[in-house]
Amino acid sequence: MPDESNGIEELKAAVSELRARVNDTRGFSRVPAETVSLPSEASSWNFVTFEKYVNQRLGDMSLQLRERYEAQQTGVTAALAAAEKAVTAALIAAEKAVDKAEGAQQLRNVAQNEFRQSLADLSKLMWTRLEGSESVSSLRRETTTAVDGLDKKVSLLESGYSNIQGRIWSVGAVWSVIVVAVMIGIQFVHR
Repeated sequence: MPDESNGIEELKAAVSELRARVNDTRGFSRVPAETVSLPSEASSWNFVTFEKYVNQRLGDMSLQLRERYEAQQTGVTAALAAAEKAVTAALIAAEKAVDKAEGAQQLRNVAQNEFRQSLADLSKLMWTRLEGSESVSSLRRETTTAVDGLDKKVSLLESGYSNIQGRIWSVGAVWSVIVVAVMIGIQFVHR
């Protein structure tokens, strides 16, 4: 984080320096409005003196223009240097931002790969459709076999129960006949 803020501060400083140089350059390009007044002895002038005056004024203007040109060149050079600094600072900041974005993307990719791996591990533990169908079919066969075995056992129990009931009924009937015979025998003996 400190490197990023330092890069931004450098960029801000370079931009403000560029603005200052541009304003300096603009200031040199303005021509001040000067009033040219002829000297008091201009009334006694002739063509020769007027030519000297004009040559002097043109020389002064040429010197002034040369100075302005040099000042503008200096301003433009300084502005270009400031712009170059600003561009360099912007490129450094952009490079840092790209590095951070790449680092964040790598972390995101690692997390996604871990998630995908855990999903793959879970899917290996899950039944496939064929395994599930096979398990259900085998359970169905075992259940059918167990139910058929229970049906046979129930029918055996029912037939055994019926046999026991028949035997109990027949023993009861025989016992009733014996009791009736004994009672009849006792009645004949007592008479």
